[in-house]
Amino acid sequence: MNSTENIHLVYLDSDFNFVRVNQTYASTAGYEPDEMIGKNHFALYPHPENEAIFTRVRDTGVPFSIKDKPFTYPDQPERGTTYWDWSLMPVKDKNSTVTG
Repeated sequence: MNSTENIHLVYLDSDFNFVRVNQTYASTAGYEPDEMIGKNHFALYPHPENEAIFTRVRDTGVPFSIKDKPFTYPDQPERGTTYWDWSLMPVKDKNSTVTG
């Protein structure tokens, strides 16, 4: 995951807890990758609209992508609004149940 130098990459479980985090993502958020493991994405970054999107992807198994999605870090408001391109790709088990 760390060979993707300019790509922010994470793997979340089906409850949106961090399982793997690359260095680029962690550094941008002000953490080391190991500090994020086991923490819930929406406990760190509460955002009802984003959580609804993640939940829909998990519940339907349908991927979602968006460009320039505005986001303000709740713990770092001095950074202002940042803009993110997302690709949410559900990972499914052999029964097509989303596991991550």
